[in-house]
Amino acid sequence: MRDFWLVLAFLAAVGCGGGGGGDDGAGDGAGDAGGDGVSADGVAEAKQDGTLSDRGGADGASADAGDAQPGDGKDDGGVDAAPDLGPKCPFGCPPGYCDEATGFCLYCDENNECPLPTQWCKGDKCVETYCIPGTKSCAGATLSQTCTDDGEAWDQTQCSPGFACQGGECVQTICTPGEYTCDKGLKHQCNPNGSGYMDVPCPPGQGCFIDVCGPIQHNLLVIFDTSSSMSSIGFMDTVPCVCASCASKPFPACEDKDCPQSKLGLSKYVFNKFFEYEKLGIVNLVITHFAMQIKYPPSTKCNDMFSFGRGWYGLGSSDWMTGDNGEHVTTEGGWFDKNLHEIMAVPFPKTYDEDPVGVAKLWVNFNEEVGPTVAPCTSHAQCPGGFCAPDQGAKVCWYHTDPELRAIGNTPLGRSMFYAGEVYRKQIIPAGRTCQTDEDCKNRNYHCGGDGTCKDPFAACRSNLIVLFTDGAEEPPTMVTDFFNPRTQAKRFRYGLGCESDDDCFDGATCLGNLCQGYPHPNSGGGAYPPNTETPWRLETYSGDPIMITTHVIDMSGGEGSAANMGIADDGGGSYFKPDELDPDKLLQQLFSIIDIKQNLLDCVPQYE
Repeated sequence: MRDFWLVLAFLAAVGCGGGGGGDDGAGDGAGDAGGDGVSADGVAEAKQDGTLSDRGGADGASADAGDAQPGDGKDDGGVDAAPDLGPKCPFGCPPGYCDEATGFCLYCDENNECPLPTQWCKGDKCVETYCIPGTKSCAGATLSQTCTDDGEAWDQTQCSPGFACQGGECVQTICTPGEYTCDKGLKHQCNPNGSGYMDVPCPPGQGCFIDVCGPIQHNLLVIFDTSSSMSSIGFMDTVPCVCASCASKPFPACEDKDCPQSKLGLSKYVFNKFFEYEKLGIVNLVITHFAMQIKYPPSTKCNDMFSFGRGWYGLGSSDWMTGDNGEHVTTEGGWFDKNLHEIMAVPFPKTYDEDPVGVAKLWVNFNEEVGPTVAPCTSHAQCPGGFCAPDQGAKVCWYHTDPELRAIGNTPLGRSMFYAGEVYRKQIIPAGRTCQTDEDCKNRNYHCGGDGTCKDPFAACRSNLIVLFTDGAEEPPTMVTDFFNPRTQAKRFRYGLGCESDDDCFDGATCLGNLCQGYPHPNSGGGAYPPNTETPWRLETYSGDPIMITTHVIDMSGGEGSAANMGIADDGGGSYFKPDELDPDKLLQQLFSIIDIKQNLLDCVPQYE
């Protein structure tokens, strides 16, 4: 209201000044203020030199209206211009509390805070001092300070030994500044004053593992063909001798690791070198083989193809896992989980203390040993993963102390692909499995999330691969219309089977006639898309999210199964390699090329909790 009355007074002064003058244009002056309604010191007027006077009256006689010029303090009609009154305080600001320079109202109480963070309420008026009384801060790592009551200084306190300043308080230190551990993929790092921890992400493309930032590992599952044809020697397949002469070793080795004679021996020779490859550290390695069981051998000689490759193994009642009932999603705790040892060589590591590559080397070291336990038994069923046999007059369970990949049975490619998918779903990517602790996830990449399910913060950053290492076509064969056909399983893992819309298909495949199709064949194998649309259309996690896997094929079958095996790679979106000869160096280079994975950092967006 104060500003309103000032403006009215000014307008009244202007009106009175314009009405009193003669021909010379001079007004009555400030001395006639009573008659003109203008006080001697109330309103500024324009001087004759164009500047504004502090007061009106005798010192502020105005020039004629006709003499008004730009910049002389008058408007074009010869009327004095209104002065710039500067910032205005909000309406209702009590008298004496308006800061004319800023336009802020400095009145304060419990309902009205001070307008600036550097101000504080002293009585009922905002003031600005050196600091705000009572506030605390840190003047150093071990020095706290409190603002004095008048706001003009800081009172400083040196923290005691073993304490550091945090938020203006001296708190006990609990860690060494800069040190860190890994927690859920993040660096759990001690803060600069040692009073607590903070979570810090690693550089792009990396995560925190085993207390250090390192590359995010991809997932690689190798299906190793252990069919009986892998033990063929010379008369079935020409296997190059990789040294001057090839000689057999006593049972159960039968082959010299440096001079392998069979396709199985040559393959193990190559994988021995592959397991020494330094870049293998960028993958989580899992190895499966065709279903077989440890058994007491009928022969302990190396005098024929079958005993040459069998070792301490034998077949079950079929080429499938024991109990396989044809279900498309295996029941938790059912036949698949109970008999997983029949196909599993190297499982997915549960902790970082495990060494999957070291375990893998045992399976290809050309040595096999079994040993007795003290567990009594009367049948093989009481020794899962082993066999029941006498030891010192009593039957006990025997198990491998040094396992080995062997060659026995047929080539169940489709079933082995399905089993690999279940290993992916249950071991490698257990996303969504219910849990109470991290140990319940049984996977070193996963932790138990806040919602009680297993989570991997880097799941979107990992590539999922299958390498099918085989020497023949599927035997006994299945039709491409069969759910358990290897091409059908490869397509299910990569592109999806049936669909209702394009959203149900992966990676460029489109939904046409309720079938995912239209995707390219990377090896130009051609052929129709597998027409099976049985459910589940896709391999899925426990939480129902799709798992996409690329299948590569290394084919040593000769001409026998090349077309069908190339189709597995085409429908799996991967590469197909068929050597012209069993050259160990070429096989090794192909394995190297498969794990030469280029990380796309734009697609790698960690999902931290």
